[in-house]
Amino acid sequence: NVLNIMGDISGFNSSNVDLSILGQGSNADTVLSSALIQATVSKQVIDLVTNPALTDTFIVPYLEDDGVTEVRFEVGDILNLTNTEYISKDELVNLVKGLDLLGIINVDSFSGNIDLNSFFDPTNRAILLSSSIMQATISTQLIEINDSTLAIPYFDSSGGVVRFTVDPSGPKEQEYITVNEIDAIFGAFKELNITNFDNFTGVIDISVLDSTAKQDAVLQSASIHTKISDLLIGLDDAVLIVPMYNQVGETVGNEIRVIVGSGLSATEYVVKNEIKALMNAFTAMGFTDLNNFGSEIASTSFFSSRSTLLLSSSIQATISDKMINGTSGELVVPDQDIRTIPFDIRLEHADGVTYIEVNELNAIFDGLEALGLQDFSSMSFNPSTIFSADFDLVLTSASLQATISANILPSAVDENVVTY
Repeated sequence: NVLNIMGDISGFNSSNVDLSILGQGSNADTVLSSALIQATVSKQVIDLVTNPALTDTFIVPYLEDDGVTEVRFEVGDILNLTNTEYISKDELVNLVKGLDLLGIINVDSFSGNIDLNSFFDPTNRAILLSSSIMQATISTQLIEINDSTLAIPYFDSSGGVVRFTVDPSGPKEQEYITVNEIDAIFGAFKELNITNFDNFTGVIDISVLDSTAKQDAVLQSASIHTKISDLLIGLDDAVLIVPMYNQVGETVGNEIRVIVGSGLSATEYVVKNEIKALMNAFTAMGFTDLNNFGSEIASTSFFSSRSTLLLSSSIQATISDKMINGTSGELVVPDQDIRTIPFDIRLEHADGVTYIEVNELNAIFDGLEALGLQDFSSMSFNPSTIFSADFDLVLTSASLQATISANILPSAVDENVVTY
């Protein structure tokens, strides 16, 4: 059966098995049932690891990602020189199918380069990742990408394993990225309209994430989730404040940022719902590039699509800070609204973030729009501005009532003891 597939034995070249033949139908199963062929192909593949002519990293692991199933192993007695190193038949079959997809017809001509762009097709990806050699090699290639472009975390935001080592510190040590994460990375790239992995520089165009389905697909990848989180957390506070918790309080379930893992394996994430809210907010404000916001977001940008913007705790925290600290004292924001049933307006958190309560924030926006004041840096509550507006609307906000009171009554200068 083997000779029927491989040809006359006189023409058999043990140093250069034609993989294109093995990739046809069930040929690989049939041919690799021969220990001679299995040993020959095994040696060719294993020799690639130490081949000085190899231009790219190529990994032949000892164990599959379960840490138990052997990929390569020795049979015989090394002392008597009867030992032979094999790659398991199942692994060789899966590898041959993968190499066939990549158009590689013999091992000797293989440079070790596995084009990451081959993984964009989901069907191809499933075939390629059925091989532990492919999984280990791609894992190494992805991990070796500069962290500033794409960092592979050890855990996802829920604590699920993403990157791990089998037989750590042992002779069969190998680091893997889970098949699910590799699959999710390429799925995310598809949604981001990134069709060439080599061209990815870490820039993420959020304009394409115009639906919940697309956002969910992108955030399915812990690596892309990490990338977006890093970009958001790394923004200057003048652009965006990303708080630790939402306005409700600093308790479990209210987190906006979470740290998973510890030490060198720790990753800080912005929770997915907050990222989705931010994507929608940025899109509404006309921002499409997370890498290019300038020195700050102009206050005028916050007035449109307010119902969308204030679904984000980060936007709420940022606007609150601009209103409290960015108006040169023109806008008075009291600690409480004491006009009827007292409630807190300023919600101070241990991380230094102070929220303006969201209903009060909306009331301030309504009042400022009525007053024609949308630039926080040049507000002026003079009589001509104040008396030209709908007073009932303006005074819905306790802060604007306190502000107007402070302008009318010079003694009302303590924003913590407000005169209305």
